[in-house]
Amino acid sequence: MATVTLFVHLLLEDKNGAASAPDNTSAWLTFVSALLWQMILVYFLLTYREPIRLLFQKLSRFKIAGVEGEFQAQSSDVKPIPTNPVVDVKSIDAQGFLTQDGVKQIVENSGLLRPGEPVKSSLLLFRTPSQRTWLVSTSESLFCILDDARTKKRGTLIQWKQPIELIERIRAYRTDDESPVVDIGSREGWLYSPLLHPDPRALENEIRSLLKG
Repeated sequence: MATVTLFVHLLLEDKNGAASAPDNTSAWLTFVSALLWQMILVYFLLTYREPIRLLFQKLSRFKIAGVEGEFQAQSSDVKPIPTNPVVDVKSIDAQGFLTQDGVKQIVENSGLLRPGEPVKSSLLLFRTPSQRTWLVSTSESLFCILDDARTKKRGTLIQWKQPIELIERIRAYRTDDESPVVDIGSREGWLYSPLLHPDPRALENEIRSLLKG
């Protein structure tokens, strides 16, 4: 944009005869120099686009004070279940996230449980400065709660639920770009935090124990 502005300015100066010849020469040299640097930048980006992409992938997995920096996208294949995000103030931590009691309250007050169906246990799966992902089990179902600013605003804290009896596959692994994810039943590719769960096999066993209550 600065280069285009300079170019237009030069055209106007030439038309109106407002600038001296030395001044015009200096301005044209500045214009050519700026244009040359932009061409070099475009060439560099096109030539090294794949290494740059890989670098940004690595940088996206930053750690601040021991907290990973990936981002969990909302459920895409199934519409998130509308929920009322209002919970007791004591169920919100100092960072504004739901506590363990808070996520249990979300499930209990969701209107998705059968009469007498108790919430049994929960597991913090994923943690970053901007998000938390919890798994919450009842006697019959497994719920996934994604706690961030968007899901609170939209009332979509509960991302999905699955009948426990239908969950056969539990697999924690690294994707091709080294993102740590876990497949749970029909739900695939949900991020987990290696700082919370350094051993993928141990995480799988934790989820199985969660299902058993």
